[in-house]
Amino acid sequence: MIETSEKLFEPEIKALILNHLFESGSIDNNSCVINELTVDNFSRRVDIAVVNNDQLIAIEVKSHFDSLGRLEGQLDKYLDHFDKVIVVASEKHISRVLEMAPVNVGVWQVCNDGKRLKVFRRGRIKKARKKENFIRALNVNELKELARRHNIKLNGNNRKSIEFSISRLSSNHLRRFFIEALKKKYEKTSSAMIDAIEAKPVTASDINLMSPYKAARDAAKKLKQETHNVWDDWLTQSQELRKNSQVITLKKGDDSNINSINCKITN
Repeated sequence: MIETSEKLFEPEIKALILNHLFESGSIDNNSCVINELTVDNFSRRVDIAVVNNDQLIAIEVKSHFDSLGRLEGQLDKYLDHFDKVIVVASEKHISRVLEMAPVNVGVWQVCNDGKRLKVFRRGRIKKARKKENFIRALNVNELKELARRHNIKLNGNNRKSIEFSISRLSSNHLRRFFIEALKKKYEKTSSAMIDAIEAKPVTASDINLMSPYKAARDAAKKLKQETHNVWDDWLTQSQELRKNSQVITLKKGDDSNINSINCKITN
């Protein structure tokens, strides 16, 4: 028999995590909570990222339906970009996660009742300081703004030359700006998420609404539906044209030599 926790999908586990963080005081109105944050040149997507008191926290979810095949690579990259990394896993995965994750990675389990989280390993904080990671995480406009603030003259507008010019800044300067940019970019979705938690316990449907990729997914779905409708309309019109067509037999000559000509006339 499958336990309750193993039936939870990722959005449901995310809702459980956010409710736990808020109830425990780990996040508040001053926190920035991000659902699905891409890092490492968009090669990895963190399930939940939290910026709290200028600490960068990554939370990776592994439900009963997930594979652990990519976990080691994910943790390696997350530890480069975040101060603390936590894996929240179903009972099915917990033993393997404890073996795979470095000792400084926190490990939580979804309890069998599907309503609580159990901390197996608290993990440790190690401040992320790699300059290249902060630089790669910023877009070109953000890099230009950073250069302007520090009176750095840029020798070109291409990203490579801008990154080279910016790289002279200290890790602390780059880190502060990166955190500021994150908060600015995700302020609206984060505020909506925190407001939702304050009003009532977050649900899986709330998580789906708060995804920064929801708008793109909705647009793609709408385009697919519109394309489908166009083809449906075309097919309907074609069928109507066939129904409205008449076949007229034209006869030439006498009864002994009849040549029949079939013509379709479209009204």
